[in-house]
Parts: sequence; structure tokens; C-alpha cells
Amino acid sequence: MNRLALAACAALLAPSQGRAHESSSKRYTNVTVGGGQTIISAPKSSPKNPPAAEAPAAPVAPAPAAPPPRTTAAPWLAALALGAAALAYRRRAAATSRAGEESLALAAHELQSPLAAIESYLDLMASEAPAATAEARLWLEDLGRMRTTTAHLRRTIADILAMTSVSDGRVKLSTHPVDLAVLARESVAAYAAHARARGISLASTVPEDLERALADPDRLRQVLDNLIGNALKFTPPGQSVQVAAREEGDEIVLEVRDDGVGVPMDRRARLFGKFQRLGPALDGTEGTGLGLYLSRRLAEAQGGRLQHEPGERGGSVFRVTLPRA
Repeated sequence: MNRLALAACAALLAPSQGRAHESSSKRYTNVTVGGGQTIISAPKSSPKNPPAAEAPAAPVAPAPAAPPPRTTAAPWLAALALGAAALAYRRRAAATSRAGEESLALAAHELQSPLAAIESYLDLMASEAPAATAEARLWLEDLGRMRTTTAHLRRTIADILAMTSVSDGRVKLSTHPVDLAVLARESVAAYAAHARARGISLASTVPEDLERALADPDRLRQVLDNLIGNALKFTPPGQSVQVAAREEGDEIVLEVRDDGVGVPMDRRARLFGKFQRLGPALDGTEGTGLGLYLSRRLAEAQGGRLQHEPGERGGSVFRVTLPRA
């Protein structure tokens, strides 16, 4: 890259080698001989006409130097050098980003074991809770809040680990017919305590007799969890979040609707970008900005798509379209 840049600069700055050198007087003749030497000699006098005495010549102003002719190679070399520099910069930026993602994924992987231990202790404490008293209810509520926090951390770790797989195109899928009614019930149950604590109505209306979708149940559950969790973040108390599904031709449509604050117009273009946040969450939680990015990439990896549109009464509708099994 440095050599190309130097070549471009040299081509732009170097004068033309073929420029003619004009003499201010014709009294002398330049003769070029072998070896590249130039001999300057006076013109020969004719024997019949001896040279007459010359009057002093009037001073002649030197002609302005002609600008060097433009060469066609210089712009091409300059463009090539700039292109090489841009490519090298993009490669360095990609390598830096990739190294950062790998470090983040390594840290997330190391958190899985201690998190599993914390979850086991919480389960043990819940099983040994005292009798049904007011103190026991408070005890179980505290344990429920701790389980909600650990579940959020678990999903964050899953998102970070999935990000590296998605970036490398190494997403492992095991697709087969999936019962969306069962999947939706399980995902809603996982968020039920969090929704109750915030005064939000969370429910699934997926029909039990809905045709099955062709998908990876684990990856689809990750997508649905992200969409429900995102809806709860931006829905105020007293409103609702609903999971629904229907058949449309050869496809199954899974939707998450909320009565929240919606997505501002100026943020919709980058809604599914990596590390993009919609704004401050109403529940005070800090996200990674990966949920919607990963959800779309995972939906596409399963042969589907993820789209967003504003709700009819405000809020948002996130729609996952999957092939029918």
C-alpha cells in the first residue's frame, strides 16, 4: 500500500520528461551526441559572407515556462493507492471488531458455569422455603426477582454466543416441525413473573390446532424470548403484550404485539443493526443491543424473515414468518 501511494505521489509531482526547452536566442545550437552529452556550439560562418558586427541585442523577456503536460497514469495510480489504503483500513477494522467479539464471547462462555451454580442455589432455596406465611411470600417474591435477573443474564449470554456464530456463518440448526402453541406457552411462562411485577398483561393466543412450522425449536425460542423481552422493556404498566400466530398460505406467521411506546421514526432504519438500542428501557434494564439483530439473522437462517411495523393503536408489531412444515 505504501509503495502504491508513493508511486501515485511521484506521478502527480514529477515534471514531464518530454517537455521542450526553448532558448531565448537562436545564436547557439544544441547538438546531442552519443552518451547523452550535449555540445553547445556557435553557428558556422559562411566563407563568402563573413559575419558582420552585430549590434547589442535588446533584452528579451524570458518566455513563461510551460506547465508540465498532464499524464494519464497519475490519476489511476492515485485512485489505486487510495483504494488499497481503504481496503487495508477495512481489513484492520474487521480484524479489530472480530477480536473484540471473540473476547466478548470468551467472557460470556466463562460466565455460564457460575451462573448455573447461582440458579441451582436459587432453586434449592425455593424448595426449602418456610410454610405459607407472610414471611414466606416475601421470601418467594425475592427469589422470583433473583430468578428473573439470572434469566435475563442467561439470555444475554446466549445472545453474545450466538452473535459470534452468526457473524461467522456457523449457526447450527436442527429444523423439524415445531408446535408454536407449546413454544409460545413456554416463552410466556418464562416472562410471567417479570410481567406481573411490572403490571403488564402478558398472554398467548396461539391456536392449539395451528399447523406446525418448520424451524429449529431452540433458535426459534431464542427469537421469541428476545421479542417478548424487548416488548416488556418498552411497555408501560397497565398495558399488554400478546403473542399470536396464524397460517398464511404455505407460511406460518408468529407475532408479538405490544401497547408500548413504539419505535421512533428516525430509528426504524437501523432497528435491526448490531448493538443498536431503541432508547432507555422503561423497566430500567440495560440491554446489549443484540436482541433484534440476532433475531432477524436467526429467523433468516431458518428460511424465514423478521419484520416490524407500527401497531394500529401505538406500540409495535414484530412478525416472524416461517415455512410451513
